[in-house]
Amino acid sequence: MKLLPILVAGVLLGGCARSNMQNPPPQAPPSPARSVDPTPAVVEPVGLWDITADAQGETISGTMDLTRVDGRWGGRLSTSALPDIPVTGVTVQGQLVTVMGTLPGQGDVTIQMTVTGNEFAGTWSMGGTTGPIRGTRR
Repeated sequence: MKLLPILVAGVLLGGCARSNMQNPPPQAPPSPARSVDPTPAVVEPVGLWDITADAQGETISGTMDLTRVDGRWGGRLSTSALPDIPVTGVTVQGQLVTVMGTLPGQGDVTIQMTVTGNEFAGTWSMGGTTGPIRGTRR
């Protein structure tokens, strides 16, 4: 009869030993992931850009010169298809840049573009007409 308590103790101790081997001690929790700010950096569109626009099936090339002096935007859009268009305003929100100008006697011109590095792609509109535009900073 003394053998039975020894066998029971052996089974219990053996089960505990196996249980510890199957369940290793808890490890430290992983370090929390770093949060990434999803807001892109604000771009700086100042400079001379070579541009290409599509207008009613034609490709128009030119330049867009954007300036900012004492916080005031200026510049000029120059193409072979139209007289020079003075830039009247620019807004920048992250990578989205909107350039506004007025062509005397013909109306307002708006270019909305997404700038990535020294390139942009977007759309232009004037008097109900719109089309794609792209450019590269010199």
